[in-house]
Amino acid sequence: MNTKRVTHNRMQRDECENLRDSINSKDDAALSSYIKCEWERFDDTKIKSDKESTIVLSLIKSRINKFINREKMAAKRSHNLNIYRKIGNIAAVFILPALLFSTYYFYTETQVLETNNMIVSTGRGEFANITLPDGTKVALSSRSELSYAPHLYNKKDRFINFEGEAFFDVQKDSERKFIIETEDSHVIVLGTKFNFRARSSHRAISLFLKEGKVDFISRLTGKSNILTTNHKAELLKHTGEVTITELNVCKSVSWEKREMSFANAPFSEVINTISELYDVDISYDTNIKTLSDSFTGTLPSNDILETIEILEHSYKIKALNTRGGEIQFKKASDNKQ
Repeated sequence: MNTKRVTHNRMQRDECENLRDSINSKDDAALSSYIKCEWERFDDTKIKSDKESTIVLSLIKSRINKFINREKMAAKRSHNLNIYRKIGNIAAVFILPALLFSTYYFYTETQVLETNNMIVSTGRGEFANITLPDGTKVALSSRSELSYAPHLYNKKDRFINFEGEAFFDVQKDSERKFIIETEDSHVIVLGTKFNFRARSSHRAISLFLKEGKVDFISRLTGKSNILTTNHKAELLKHTGEVTITELNVCKSVSWEKREMSFANAPFSEVINTISELYDVDISYDTNIKTLSDSFTGTLPSNDILETIEILEHSYKIKALNTRGGEIQFKKASDNKQ
């Protein structure tokens, strides 16, 4: 289509009908591409700013008014029906370019907004402290990622996507829920403090509530689980079941205080956590019987040698090759000199 013919009122009836049929036959994607192409060819009004768009729209309005006034003069010499038809044709001539512009602008801005997410992530052995737009404070642990859409956050709700482990100090807001979305769960709060661990490599998701009240929801079962102060919830990914236990706050120490806290955790989960935190590769002999025992206690998150020593004593194992980013555990009896 020649856009200049539209803007200069030179389109014939058959051209208008062809344009209508062409637009009606296209899906959203094809229509977006078509509008963009036509707009780029529409060089009479290349709008680059809001000020220019205002000028162009004012010009269109002025030209429409001129045509309407002209038709009013013609009304004295013709039938009213002809006036309405001509005014409709004139309005269509100027509305089409404006529609092309506004539709293309809408498509472009929507695509930008949908992809313009804020993402904060940490690598192995890294930590980060961030403050969200509403004042909520988040301390990210190693190998964690948090993302949200700035143009939507704190409007109706405060929505984030999360993977990893973090301590949340959520700003109170009775009108806007704070919602954490993971692959297997939802966490809904209004204002509280809690530690949340949701790693894809772990068999379970855990949440320890230090203060306040939260709703911990399993995506698999859809069941709502209300937690109150000093309670811990653990969600098993393969079943979606949630177990809630009460903890002594004095004995519950989070990684934020440079300690890793475990409660009846399998050896594999302990090893995965250490590997992620210290950025080391760890291997072990699966035939070691003591490794089937669960681990309850704390390990330092800023001293790998002390961490290794505690595991050696707890499981009667010995660590080899503790330098160069790789650790291998074997039975202690296999390493006697």
